[in-house]
Amino acid sequence: MVKIFNYRHYEPDSIFIIYLVGLFLSSILLIVAVRRLSKKA
Repeated sequence: MVKIFNYRHYEPDSIFIIYLVGLFLSSILLIVAVRRLSKKA
């Protein structure tokens, strides 16, 4: 937690953008997986 807090303190923008992009991609993959499973079933 301390390391994450320090990184955010020094570079909040880049870390936050990377976090948002990762969250966005993971949500898209989750939606695609759910749709494929529902189509198969």
